[in-house]
Amino acid sequence: MDMTFKSNHGRGNLSDDDRFYAELGALALASLLLVVALG
Repeated sequence: MDMTFKSNHGRGNLSDDDRFYAELGALALASLLLVVALG
């Protein structure tokens, strides 16, 4: 999309970092829920 293209062109590193931390947070949350469910 236009907004995504502009965002990546303007500050690609920041966007990549946000995406990385979002995925990392999702994985951590999923593992935490799994541990709580099993424990």
